[in-house]
Amino acid sequence: MLFCEPTPNGVGLTIWGCMHDMDALAEAINNLIENASYIESATKDFLEDNLWASVRRAARGDELAKQIGGQLLVGFKSYWIVFLVQVVTLRDLAKITPTGRIEQAHLFLLEHIAEKGLMDLNPTEGKRCLEWMFSNSDASIPVKEAHIEYLWYVTGNYMTKKKGKTRIKELYDCLMNLAYWTDEYTQFEQTVDDSGVVVARKMPNVIW
Repeated sequence: MLFCEPTPNGVGLTIWGCMHDMDALAEAINNLIENASYIESATKDFLEDNLWASVRRAARGDELAKQIGGQLLVGFKSYWIVFLVQVVTLRDLAKITPTGRIEQAHLFLLEHIAEKGLMDLNPTEGKRCLEWMFSNSDASIPVKEAHIEYLWYVTGNYMTKKKGKTRIKELYDCLMNLAYWTDEYTQFEQTVDDSGVVVARKMPNVIW
């Protein structure tokens, strides 16, 4: 069974499970991506490079590992904003993709992991973030490269806000700012278009 642990300072979460469960998750994600009736190339790259690849590395034991009760668990870390957008992107993809019970089960599992992690970290802020995830997130699904660059840009900004667990109080506002109709995104996209330079994805050096 897969489960998560929020990182101590509100930056993200660590997802743990046995190698078999992690491998099954990777297969389910791959099936959703490869069987999609339609998927933008930027969306596919975002899911493959930033989620599927992390799960695959974890399944091989190439990311994190620990022993609990004599059982080897493997895992990987993800930034809150990136992970939540990945989950809503997969859910949106499932709407137009033929899926079986296995894919649906793993999609519900990812949603449960997000819900459990957010509520464990801060029930009040977690509830707001879940409201975004299930009601206001459609405009945040990346369908072109500029969207992905903006996602990393917002993630970097979130990491520099406040310190420790109080950082989570800024997460909801950052998620709302991801929508591509916001003034923040319009200004960001204009800057990228004018300069022709893609923003470097170097995350701030903070303690997870």
